[in-house]
Amino acid sequence: MKKKLKKWLKSKAWNILYVVRSYCAVAMYSIGKKPACSTFIDEISITAGYGQLDAVGCFQYELPKRYVRKLFKGCTKWKDYLEKCA
Repeated sequence: MKKKLKKWLKSKAWNILYVVRSYCAVAMYSIGKKPACSTFIDEISITAGYGQLDAVGCFQYELPKRYVRKLFKGCTKWKDYLEKCA
């Protein structure tokens, strides 16, 4: 029982940390700091944010998808973005 509770609390803490970091990324974007961009592990999706990039392609402070769409002309996939720019 204790192990399950500990595991559940740990997962909730990580979820809360993810949300807080996402708000921090939005705040940085709002004050005009330019985000970095990368490709997610699926080699299709666009990610944008601040801080370190992990092995999967997620930033430490990741911007939500609606901000990625703002940055890349409504696209969240590289293929769509490149077609719009061509």
